[in-house]
Amino acid sequence: MPDATARLNLPYILPSQAQKHVTHNEALQRLDVITQLTVAAFDAETPPAAPEDGVAYALGLAPGGAWAGEAGKIAFYSNGAWMFVTPAEGWRAWGVAEAVLQVYQGGAWGPAQVALQNLDGIGVQTTSDATNRFAVSSEASLLTHAGAGHQLKINKAAAGDTASLLYQSNWVGHAEMGLAGDTDFHLKVSADGSAWTEALVVDGASGHLTGAAVQASGADASAGRLVKLFADSGVFGLGLDSTAAPISPGDDLDALTLSGIYRFGAGTTGAPATDGVVLHLGQVAGGYVQQAQGADGRMFTRGQTGASWAPWAQVYDSSSVLGTVAQSGGVPTGAAFESGNNGNGYYVRFADGTQLCQHSRGLFVSGAATWVFPSAFASPPKVFGSLQTTTVSATLANEEAPTATNAKVSMQSSSNGRMGGTVDLMAIGRWF
Repeated sequence: MPDATARLNLPYILPSQAQKHVTHNEALQRLDVITQLTVAAFDAETPPAAPEDGVAYALGLAPGGAWAGEAGKIAFYSNGAWMFVTPAEGWRAWGVAEAVLQVYQGGAWGPAQVALQNLDGIGVQTTSDATNRFAVSSEASLLTHAGAGHQLKINKAAAGDTASLLYQSNWVGHAEMGLAGDTDFHLKVSADGSAWTEALVVDGASGHLTGAAVQASGADASAGRLVKLFADSGVFGLGLDSTAAPISPGDDLDALTLSGIYRFGAGTTGAPATDGVVLHLGQVAGGYVQQAQGADGRMFTRGQTGASWAPWAQVYDSSSVLGTVAQSGGVPTGAAFESGNNGNGYYVRFADGTQLCQHSRGLFVSGAATWVFPSAFASPPKVFGSLQTTTVSATLANEEAPTATNAKVSMQSSSNGRMGGTVDLMAIGRWF
């Protein structure tokens, strides 16, 4: 017969043994430690200075002091001395310092593994059931990444089933979004959880929108609805009355009878020479007014009384008053004013075609001077000048007829003929 038990190594009381109580008490000491095993700490290396009777430690790989040479064992203090027990595979111990349950496996202590696959249900501060197999009662739930992105997947078995998120208030459904009965994306709302309205439906193939929140037709002026694009060309109208309908490609803006907003191209009959958007409004007097915003940023307006439209007129604002003037057929198409300067003087151009050039320069007795205009004229301008000093009576003389680009001038005194001095020159003409 062996001297100790096979699993826990508890000493037997042998036949004819003296002081049988010693063997019995040693077995009780071991049972007192390893039954419902609790250790003060795992991987302990240094014995405490004043251990309490009954305290136990799971020793690390290199314990010292009274624990020297007992690596990996359970050290427990009993009756003033340290005793040691070798743990067996599968022992469980609660670590007080770590507040964890660990299992002895493969010669080391490690976290107790709990089977988490194929559970019937999980309830976090609440109870799961056969339908809601995962239930959470909390102020918030967090799903985060493991180093990159993160996807929350809701999968259904077939297209006719439902995969959605349902939003409830006091267990009554009021909003739902997801794949509800098909593969289109649905957003539904309900006031009572019984009658539901399809607010938005996103077609799974085209991505286009339908639903109660979307304009049903060009004539739909219901408040609060999203505007829908009509007509294949991208031309659209936002009708303001019950007869509204979108215009089609190539329609003549002159012939509109519908109040609304339309997009037009430069080739659309009756449109300004640009791409843009036109606002078409009816007037109380029975006529119409249109305001157009071109793709180049310019604004236009025109009105109609009877059957005739007035020509498009550009609207000038702070962005177009000063800039580069331009014209087409005598009609201004650029800024209202243009100005500049260079070594030949200063110039101002007006949208109506008027141009002024100014320069101050010296003239010499020896001969006439050629003034190259700071900005060329469309035809020879009128040139004027005056001497800056008033002590001598003198006038400007054009030595030759001015051209569109320059003038040859000199100062003439009635008594001394040609004379020198500083003169202020002015040329007035047209740039177109």
